[in-house]
Amino acid sequence: MIWGAVISAAYLAMMILYVSLGSHSVSSLELNALGDFLAGTFSPLAFFWLVLGFIQQGHELRHSADALWLQGQELQKSVEQQRELVGVTREQLALEQEARKQLESEASRAALPTLVLHEVGTTIQEGSSVYHLRLLNLGTTCTLLTIYVFDHAHNEAPSLETDGNLSFTVRFKGQSLVRPVPVTVRFTDRRGRKASQVFELVPAGAGQPTPVTITAYEPAIAAPLATDTGQNDTV
Repeated sequence: MIWGAVISAAYLAMMILYVSLGSHSVSSLELNALGDFLAGTFSPLAFFWLVLGFIQQGHELRHSADALWLQGQELQKSVEQQRELVGVTREQLALEQEARKQLESEASRAALPTLVLHEVGTTIQEGSSVYHLRLLNLGTTCTLLTIYVFDHAHNEAPSLETDGNLSFTVRFKGQSLVRPVPVTVRFTDRRGRKASQVFELVPAGAGQPTPVTITAYEPAIAAPLATDTGQNDTV
């Protein structure tokens, strides 16, 4: 707007010079003529400032549009950053949740005993196969322990300490074992949860009594008892 003021000042200076060098005095003009003179003198200047006002308004609108565009760009960047932050937060939450699950799984597993079933020996008594077994606990102490062969409660113990063992025998009718026999150990773990672990006496060849191998399965919380409807009922 400085150049507008300069032009206006130059225009007024020219008009003053014109009046001062003119042959007629402004003071001698009649009112109507004086009004026409002033209107003719200042109309171009007023029109000039009107045009300048429109130009200035256009510049301001352009600057406002540019500022709004920059603000929109900043908002878009902010939204993208927030979206990235949400994605990172979700990943962190997922990792933390997975870590908590892992810790809970490890703590849950650590609360369970580590049971191992061994065959000590086998004999034949009164036409029946007798298997002498020993249950070892290499993990944490468990309580309220009950051993089931098929669905029959076979042995019970109030607790089985760490590195403790429990010996028992299993007797089957006949002198040969023809199918796997499930042995389920039910107990209460250190957290007070009822759980069980299943072993299987698997025939491993011919003989009287039949030699067996023992298969162990992972312990489970509140696992159902194994049952059987076939041969080799216990006696």
